[in-house]
Amino acid sequence: MCYADAFSYHNMIPHKQKVLLPTLKERQRYIVFECITAHTPVHFKDVYDDILMQVQSMLGIFDGAAAGLAPVKYHDAKMRGIIRVTHTSVDKVKTCLGLIHAAGPAGRTVPVTIKTIAVSGIAQRAKEKMDG
Repeated sequence: MCYADAFSYHNMIPHKQKVLLPTLKERQRYIVFECITAHTPVHFKDVYDDILMQVQSMLGIFDGAAAGLAPVKYHDAKMRGIIRVTHTSVDKVKTCLGLIHAAGPAGRTVPVTIKTIAVSGIAQRAKEKMDG
């Protein structure tokens, strides 16, 4: 086989990726939280950046990465949101959320308290709790 045959069009055809078995997937939990502030509404980008910084400072780089934080949804008017975490780090992330006292970009931080409303294992139920 020559070098040119290894990179032919036939080798570039996309193959269907195998699906992980359910037992091998990470179990996820959805944390519904609310930002309480006396000032103007806080945007999700500012809140999520502060959540990431707090988790990284409290848990460190390795545990922060193992927490698997991911934004799911945020309602700007209600200042409620959902973040996804792994099932083993729910309590750690809830503690980090409670320790956030300010949110916003540098120079324009707003005093804020983040209250955890609910934890769910199903995204749809978390969205219902966020809207309700």
